[in-house]
Amino acid sequence: MSARVVLVGLGGIGHPCALALAQCADISLVFLDDDRVERSNLHRLPAFAEQHIGRYKAEALCEVLAPSAKAGLSVATERLTPETAAAAIAGASVVVEGSDNFATKFLVADACALAAVPSVHGAAIAWTGTALSVRPKQSACYRCLFEDLPEGESLDCSSAGIFAPVTALVGALMAQATRDLLAHKPSLAGTITRFDARDGSFRRHVVRRRHDCALCGDMPSILSIDRARYLAPTCAMGASP
Repeated sequence: MSARVVLVGLGGIGHPCALALAQCADISLVFLDDDRVERSNLHRLPAFAEQHIGRYKAEALCEVLAPSAKAGLSVATERLTPETAAAAIAGASVVVEGSDNFATKFLVADACALAAVPSVHGAAIAWTGTALSVRPKQSACYRCLFEDLPEGESLDCSSAGIFAPVTALVGALMAQATRDLLAHKPSLAGTITRFDARDGSFRRHVVRRRHDCALCGDMPSILSIDRARYLAPTCAMGASP
């Protein structure tokens, strides 16, 4: 029976991750993204062309990859919300999060931890990118590192820009982290890899579990998905660009 991998967000980092994972014959890959292809996306989403503009990213990518994909492919074009998160990840072997906003990142992290589903989180901005793998109850979680949604304004790709090759590399790191989790390599869980395009450097760091973590600590306070927790003023729910 193939492993079920749910990929949340098919933008700059989720897109190349999907291209890599689609060539894995031992997985069933679910694309989850309610966003549509825009002309401004094309320079960093290589599977798309002019004819895909306006179409759902998930449907268009599935159509492009289907002829050559070794993985099983399926599509979900609904928006990931606190009300749908549990159902969206049900039965997943790994959830790969490549969204562009903190609300979705924390929602995926929380839902996966509560359901004991391993996850991979990616991010990229300006010249740098990161990939973090998490195995619930065995490694540090996303909140051990970032704790909670930021308050006030925060930098994003619209304001800080993004060096397109960084997104491709982060997508590759996420795909490899997914394979490592599926292969049950425990030493790599809880590890964050950071790439800096300014000097071409890679740094890998093992994140330690925090005993006071609200999600995975000794006395966790996050025991269910509460919509209010993901509604910081500057963090609208959505998928990756």
